Amino acid sequence: MLKILILILGISFIVAALFLTYRQEKKVGHELRKREVRLNRLLQQVNVLLDRLENGYSELEKHKANNNKQNDLDNQRKEKFTNALESKLSKISQQNTVEVEDLNKKDNITETIIQDSREDEVMESNSNHEKYEEVNKLLNLGLNYSEIAKELNMGRREVELICKLND
Repeated sequence: MLKILILILGISFIVAALFLTYRQEKKVGHELRKREVRLNRLLQQVNVLLDRLENGYSELEKHKANNNKQNDLDNQRKEKFTNALESKLSKISQQNTVEVEDLNKKDNITETIIQDSREDEVMESNSNHEKYEEVNKLLNLGLNYSEIAKELNMGRREVELICKLND
């Protein structure tokens, strides 16, 4: 009987060991399933983040391409504006050159007029000087103011004034 008892006790130990092993495997399996579920969730989150990152990168590339297009358009606009400004400046420069030439011509004409006017003044001065001398000669000959005025085609008062100035 001792043998049977030892046998039963051995079988009980084996059954208990199997039960404990099964239970331990069940716990480990449950833990593994929990970990697997967590890992799957993390993997899903990583995939979502990767999709977002890819979309962000794609948007960034689109934005970069749009910026390049915008920069090209801006550069074209700047170039057109610069060309228009250069054209206008060239026209203004040409107009200024023409205006300066016109002003130089006008200055030359003005100088000529002034010079002619001075020559006329000198001639008129000489003519007036000759009139004064004629009035003095006729006055010395004994003519009165009215007679001198008729002789020289001058006004009587002008003759009087010349005589008073000479005195």
